[in-house]
Amino acid sequence: MALAELLLVSLYDLSEEQPHSYFFFQLDQIGTRVGATDMEQLTKAAHILEDRGFAMLSASPLSILSAMISSDGISFVESGGETGIIKTYRNNPREVIDIVCKEVQAPPESVSNSIQEDIPATVQALSLNETMQTILSRIGSVLADDSSIITTVREDAIKDLESLKIQLSRSSQNWRLVEMLLDALAEIPSLLPSLKDLALVLRRLE
Repeated sequence: MALAELLLVSLYDLSEEQPHSYFFFQLDQIGTRVGATDMEQLTKAAHILEDRGFAMLSASPLSILSAMISSDGISFVESGGETGIIKTYRNNPREVIDIVCKEVQAPPESVSNSIQEDIPATVQALSLNETMQTILSRIGSVLADDSSIITTVREDAIKDLESLKIQLSRSSQNWRLVEMLLDALAEIPSLLPSLKDLALVLRRLE
């Protein structure tokens, strides 16, 4: 699980460097940043992340695997993970790379036991955050049900909404990017009532 967590924190850092959160990164690119180059082990680690809902995977026609971090994955990294390797990596990247190299060479049994551990229970959200999530869900429903929205506009709006959810789930939000995403969604008239409600909530979160 340590390798999976390290892969996730690398994916988190890559996503933070982008102006838009809806990005897939090739698996070898994610692993290289933290000194992990064994594609078999990286693929196993990526599937662990997918199984636990921390990342979404996509394969190209040439079977090149890519990953995009999810909102749960962001929360997991920002909470420090389970094994302690995320904190260690932040403090001493070189030491962690050495640990990962040893783990990759270890028998599979030494890794599998930790995978069985359950994800820590999510702290119950405050009422304000619950209201925000309700509004975001309502926006998603409007996007799905409004037949007047043309397909390409709908697809772009769904991506913008997913990016907005990811930004709002972070412990430190990029409010300029949030504003840009809201402006993009506001181009769809049927979303305006929900967006106005969301803006009122966000003013209290800033």
